[in-house]
Amino acid sequence: MKQISIKVGYNYVELDKAFRNPHKQVAVLQGSSSSGKTYAVLQRLIQYCTENHNKTVAVFRYDRATCRDSVMSDFLTLIGATYYDLYDSGQWNKVESIFTFNNGSRIIFKGASDPSKLRGPRQDIAFLNETTEIPKDSYDQIKARTKELMILDFNPCVSVGYFYDLEKDDSTHYIRSTFRQNPDLPPTVKQTILSWEPTTVNKQNGTADSYLWDVYANGVIGKQAGVIYDGWREGEFFPERQYCDRYGYGLDFGYSNDPTALIEMGLFQGNLYMRERLYEKELVASHNPTTPNIPSVEGRLDELGIQKDVRIYADNARPEIIQALRNGGYSIMPSVKGAGSVLSGINILREYPMFVQSSSQNLKVELSQYTWAKTGHNVFTDKPIDKFNHLLDGARYWASQELKVNPMVERRKTKRNKVAGGYSHKF
Repeated sequence: MKQISIKVGYNYVELDKAFRNPHKQVAVLQGSSSSGKTYAVLQRLIQYCTENHNKTVAVFRYDRATCRDSVMSDFLTLIGATYYDLYDSGQWNKVESIFTFNNGSRIIFKGASDPSKLRGPRQDIAFLNETTEIPKDSYDQIKARTKELMILDFNPCVSVGYFYDLEKDDSTHYIRSTFRQNPDLPPTVKQTILSWEPTTVNKQNGTADSYLWDVYANGVIGKQAGVIYDGWREGEFFPERQYCDRYGYGLDFGYSNDPTALIEMGLFQGNLYMRERLYEKELVASHNPTTPNIPSVEGRLDELGIQKDVRIYADNARPEIIQALRNGGYSIMPSVKGAGSVLSGINILREYPMFVQSSSQNLKVELSQYTWAKTGHNVFTDKPIDKFNHLLDGARYWASQELKVNPMVERRKTKRNKVAGGYSHKF
């Protein structure tokens, strides 16, 4: 076996304790940006694979495209000639995203967006990178199929989540770190992080940001200032279609840089219920029988069981995808855009109490980080930022069409029939 000499940091040392403690089933690395969490985990996984024969490690991100562009890219860098120099001694299957070491151990890179697709083979170690994106149902499926240790890492960019609750479990080794514990951090990156501290000088320079300083500098839960949608709540309940005053979907298209995002919307008893159904990069428009392995928007809608008679309001910037989905039988129509349409849609959504299904991790991240834009003097404007808004844009497309007329009037007209049906629920 090739001897490997590595330079390790704080996160690696702490993670190693979990590997060597048979009573620990989960290791959680919560920390700031650039604290070295992901690299430390990959270093320890490489050591695990080189020291043990015929082991399987599964590395998850929300979808395979994001996994490929982030943690998988870091892994391939680490096993390259500059660092471990293991690439040529093993086998890299680019199609399946599997690296097999010369002793039979292997690391597989996967997406974790769909819990139903995680009921397959087991693994010895599982690593959930950026866990704030991964639904609780997916976590549960992966944990049930992991023999030795679950590893999670994340920045605390949302205020609530199942990953925080793990600290209360005695079988969890919980690790906190900040950029200060990364001795190899480039000076330019460190300076950028320090510019977020709300000091007098940084405030004068317009770089101070309390939320960035809390979450991405100190690795603690922070509350974003200027959040557009505040006061939303989460839970498990989502009303059935037949009991909703308004019901449907919003769809925002993406590809390589942004995900295609589908959000399910239901207005029930005056409350607006929302849940994430799709959040995935690199989806083509429609299914092609000659290339069945290429995922498509149409294929995902079919897999999700989206009923074709339900209205879907979609991003009008992609008429060719809308037409392809219409050809597939879906009741899809372009969103209405124009001067003031963004703010108008936001204001419509803000009129209703909002409830988010707990499993909608990306939706919760967007709601936590979608804010009003700032001027150079750190003053909030009446325009939103153009990020953290893929699902929320879909919600806006739907609301702009379905909620323009106050549906409470119609709800009162049909309330007697719905009560007679015996359906009621308090969230």
